[in-house]
Amino acid sequence: MNIEQFEVFKVITQEESFTKAAKLLNMTQPAISAQIKQLEKKYSVKLFDRSNSGVKLTDAGVIFYDYGEKMLSIFKEMEAELIKKSC
Repeated sequence: MNIEQFEVFKVITQEESFTKAAKLLNMTQPAISAQIKQLEKKYSVKLFDRSNSGVKLTDAGVIFYDYGEKMLSIFKEMEAELIKKSC
């Protein structure tokens, strides 16, 4: 997983829609679907339950989201520290 993939995953989760997430991220819906499929294949889990009314996290998706949020927070802290060091 890379940070960008988690950002896509996070927006889909928040919007409960691949289509809405794609619009917000200025991406195509097939592009974000492909990223989620890559993640699901890599970890051999289903991250979302998909239906006509939107998407919801599976149990595995909740775990992925929780850990991803922690990693994203640490990543942002690292970036802030690096910016301070470059001044």
